[in-house]
Amino acid sequence: MNYIFLNGEFVPEKKATVRKNELKDAYIRPLISRGKGAMGLNPVNCEKPTVVIIVTKIKVLDEKVYSEGLKAIITSTRRSMPHMLNP
Repeated sequence: MNYIFLNGEFVPEKKATVRKNELKDAYIRPLISRGKGAMGLNPVNCEKPTVVIIVTKIKVLDEKVYSEGLKAIITSTRRSMPHMLNP
């Protein structure tokens, strides 16, 4: 499968999608699959990848939060260390 995003060809598509949605700052989620073809482990069965670019407005914090702060809660629950988990 030819990964179009590795050689920089994907950048213009992302920019165009953001522009088309009239966003200045955006969260971009590119989804790339093998495309049409038989299911299985062999990528040769698929001729061309399917590319979907999802963009949405970034929801940043209100300016008031930066000047006045915010309330937060810290939990006492501890997360397991990666070496404690059974692979």
